[in-house]
Amino acid sequence: MEIATRSLSGAKLQQPRALTWLFLTELWERFSYWSLYSLLVLYLVHRLHFSDANAYIIFASFNALLYASPIIGGWIADTRLGQTHSIIQGAVWLVLGYILLAFAHQTFLIYLSLGLLIWGNGLFKPNIGSQLGACYQENDSKRQRGFTIYYMGINIGATLGVLGCGWLVIKEGWLSTFLLVAFSMFIGLMIYLIKFQVIQSDIKKPALVKPNSKSVISIIMLGLLLVTPLGFMLSVANAVNIAMVVVSVFLVGYLIHIAFKQDRKNRRRMLLCLILTAISIAFWALYMQIGSSLTLYTQRCVDLNIAGYKIDASMVVSLNGSWLLLLSPLLVKSWKWLELKKREPLTDTKFLISIVAMMLGYLVLAVSASALHPGEKSNLIWVVLSYGLQTLGELCLSPIGLAMVTELAPDSCKSLMMGVWFLATAIASLCSGQLAKIATVPSGATQAGHIAAIYAHAFYINALLAFVIIVIFACFMGRLRKLL
Repeated sequence: MEIATRSLSGAKLQQPRALTWLFLTELWERFSYWSLYSLLVLYLVHRLHFSDANAYIIFASFNALLYASPIIGGWIADTRLGQTHSIIQGAVWLVLGYILLAFAHQTFLIYLSLGLLIWGNGLFKPNIGSQLGACYQENDSKRQRGFTIYYMGINIGATLGVLGCGWLVIKEGWLSTFLLVAFSMFIGLMIYLIKFQVIQSDIKKPALVKPNSKSVISIIMLGLLLVTPLGFMLSVANAVNIAMVVVSVFLVGYLIHIAFKQDRKNRRRMLLCLILTAISIAFWALYMQIGSSLTLYTQRCVDLNIAGYKIDASMVVSLNGSWLLLLSPLLVKSWKWLELKKREPLTDTKFLISIVAMMLGYLVLAVSASALHPGEKSNLIWVVLSYGLQTLGELCLSPIGLAMVTELAPDSCKSLMMGVWFLATAIASLCSGQLAKIATVPSGATQAGHIAAIYAHAFYINALLAFVIIVIFACFMGRLRKLL
């Protein structure tokens, strides 16, 4: 695999060697996450018999906590453990969470396993991206392309996970599926540990935090105390919403405190970073319905027969990863070509393109769904096209945003600011859950045409929201650029 990935991190693109191994570590972590992402709503609805609305809210709340937890993990890395120990501890918690999920036959054990995953993700997620950013010099033009390559690794794992586990759950059931998910996370941890020295040799600045045994043990104990309440928050109405408000208010105050300690240049860069992070919420709120309303729409209203073989709705989520594998290298080359021509779009322009692509993706779904007649199902090609547009938007925002955070955030709080980026995704997940409820199908509805009309209405609303964000963002782009 090292030889196969040298074209990504070797001399041609002049990327650091650490990119290969961080790419592979994240690939296997994303294999595990996206396997769960594609199956969780279907598991709750069809195995545990939750209603659509309840499944959407649990799914959204889980993802919200999953993406909010990097705030804590980023702070722990910046002040207690450092990035390396945080990554290793996080990976161990993730493996344990997936193992417990495999054997969880009762609702409370499912919540507990989700709590383990939330805590593990908080330690792992902000720090592996920050560590990649530390492998580049300031203002290095290779940074955004490196993160796009890294993002391709994320989505190779996502695609393999969705397809492999979507097939395995049909053939072998939930136990084998979640054991495979746990094993994939274990592979990622082993890769990181084996290639630890190579990764460290590429980091340009020395670690600001050197943990001792007391720090390591104290964070383990903190995790043991928090995993249970984190999981069971998912079962309490509005608990996650309240937690998000409390965390956000506290975080704003803390960031203001940090900003006043910075010089004028860093304060302005922090402000720009936070504004672009806030804008990303709109994109993710629309995007994260892939695992909820879009999955159920595909199952209920789309013809899933391909050459006489019926695929599972959860496997359609792999379209996202497939498009990413196709588009990632094309975008890497495109950004490089445009840079040579001195015409590469700025970060804010790429963000704008992402929301335009998202709007078009929902318009495709809305038009195709509204054209259905009673008893008729939509052609899968429209879902494929919609996923392609949404994936293009993702590539213009997510890797670019990760690179932006590692470049603009001050060294003293890089992991925390990476946590802020993921907190925006957490807030977006809650918004996504509310938007998905617009597509809730009444329990008595059975005809595909009637059900499709409900989804079409929801998709048109999503497209309209994207259009409003585009107009507002475009009006303020000039002022944002003055912050640099």
